[in-house]
Amino acid sequence: MGSKEQHAAITERIEKYINLDLSIKEMSMLEGVSYDTMRGRLTRRGYTGGTIRHHRDVTFRQRVERMDKDDAIQLLLHVVEATGAMRAESNQRHPLLNVLTPKQGQLFQLMYDNKGRLVSKNAAMDHIYALTPVDDVPEYKILDVLISKIRKELPKSLKIVTMRGEGWYLTDAH
Repeated sequence: MGSKEQHAAITERIEKYINLDLSIKEMSMLEGVSYDTMRGRLTRRGYTGGTIRHHRDVTFRQRVERMDKDDAIQLLLHVVEATGAMRAESNQRHPLLNVLTPKQGQLFQLMYDNKGRLVSKNAAMDHIYALTPVDDVPEYKILDVLISKIRKELPKSLKIVTMRGEGWYLTDAH
């Protein structure tokens, strides 16, 4: 996919997100990019603070839980459609994703998309367990287990660096 087509696809997804009244944080989670990257994409496309919200008082999960059942289903279907289109068109899919479990793959893809940048524990949990009911979300320790499993499968050209208490980043091995 060329850069013009990719730009158009991102713009189309952003329009959907804005129509769904998502915050920048929620959009960045769905796109698998950092908050700053998402804010930059919005700014370059002419969206301002008056058009979109930076943060919400409640999480996306809490918003869905408070909605009428039919409205919640509609919103989730729109989100699944938007993220499914994004994943299908991604030309940055790493072959390692064919070996990893779905949760490991989600974490690895988040780190791969943000290669060289810190992925915080909170961002990783939000990315992997965003649509999981609150009672079913595991402890943060699960991230250490996922990272350990991913490290076992990493090619020698990549490595995961731990920033104790903060998160991880993916980098080229030297």
